[in-house]
Amino acid sequence: MEINLKLDNVSLILGEGKLKLIHQINMTLEPGIHCLLGPNGSGKTLTNRMVSLIEKVTEGEIKLGDDKINPWSNDETKLQNIRKIGYMRQQPIFLNDNVKNNILLPLKLRKVSKENQIRKINMVLDDYELSDIAETNINELSVGQQQKVALARTMITEPEIVILDEPTNSLDMKNTRWFEDKIKLLIEKKSMIILWTSHDMNQVRRIAKYCSVIIEGEIRESGLVVNIFENAKDELVRAYLAGELI
Repeated sequence: MEINLKLDNVSLILGEGKLKLIHQINMTLEPGIHCLLGPNGSGKTLTNRMVSLIEKVTEGEIKLGDDKINPWSNDETKLQNIRKIGYMRQQPIFLNDNVKNNILLPLKLRKVSKENQIRKINMVLDDYELSDIAETNINELSVGQQQKVALARTMITEPEIVILDEPTNSLDMKNTRWFEDKIKLLIEKKSMIILWTSHDMNQVRRIAKYCSVIIEGEIRESGLVVNIFENAKDELVRAYLAGELI
């Protein structure tokens, strides 16, 4: 049974209610790719941090299916739900180690058995075209190779929710297309919810059926990509899509 991710009137307020950064966000994500776009400083990263349970929502709630995951009631519940989430940052943080050990890190933190670690790492290295550089230090790789490692590390735990924060921003077109095709292939094989942050309008058209536009901490419009790009109702969304808001 497929489940969705729902943000229901979610707000993030700092400083004892004095600074409201995210304003009553409502957004429902079905399995597949849902793009989040908006100008710099609009709240995309904060939204990612709330969905990934790094930030605790101040008002409203985030639910995965029938389960409320944010705000969480205790640390144990939070940890259980974090394990359902994969978060690939725009600039991933790596160990000063080889490719294999960087990818294995989430499994080691979860105390997965050595037998299962070996089984999964061999599958992932092959699947992500990284077998030939498995013993190479991460710092010796190109940016494109590092992003493959970051994606492999994100996916090795088979998360239900995957957050991709502008993952192709620093890639050339060849590596960008590899990344897009890989995500499409992954969601064909396994049902998962992908929240993909992007500034690339053409990319959003290529990869996503649904998107949401966030401006000044508010979701101004959410729905089918084709409807928003060709017939946006919100004035600020139209300005953003026309390149007037950066």
